[in-house]
Amino acid sequence: MRCIIDANILIDLSRGDLLARLFALPCQFAAPDGVLDELVEPDRERLRQMGLQRAGLTTEQLLEAALLSAEHRRLSLGDCTALIAARDAQTMLLTGDAGLRTLAQEHGVVVHGVLWVLDELEATGLLDDFTLAASLRRMLAGGARLPSDECDLRLQRWEHP
Repeated sequence: MRCIIDANILIDLSRGDLLARLFALPCQFAAPDGVLDELVEPDRERLRQMGLQRAGLTTEQLLEAALLSAEHRRLSLGDCTALIAARDAQTMLLTGDAGLRTLAQEHGVVVHGVLWVLDELEATGLLDDFTLAASLRRMLAGGARLPSDECDLRLQRWEHP
């Protein structure tokens, strides 16, 4: 399975010290240049070395992304390139941006967020409960905007099995 990943997911996973584990999942992760241009840390070379692929876009796709970004002013050009890449590849989009999530669903794109990634790391046995809980707490402390009720459920499960 291939997933297009947005910058906020990469940032949250970096804050949770989980980037290397992300690429151990049975999925190919890709991001368009518009997403990578938004990142300072983690940097694109480090991500490429870990396994992040480049999702190239055509001139027409870039133009459509620019028009979407102009129409939906709360979405960055990077957000819109991620949406177009996922839609046109008919693959999943990973984002934590509520506006991008809504627009992606309107375009028929399957969308998940960082909690889905944590659930996948748990389901595949790549991380133990203690590590998952500690990583989620680091993400939250680093400013991740995640649904508190969903976080509480996971923390309860992982910290008090």
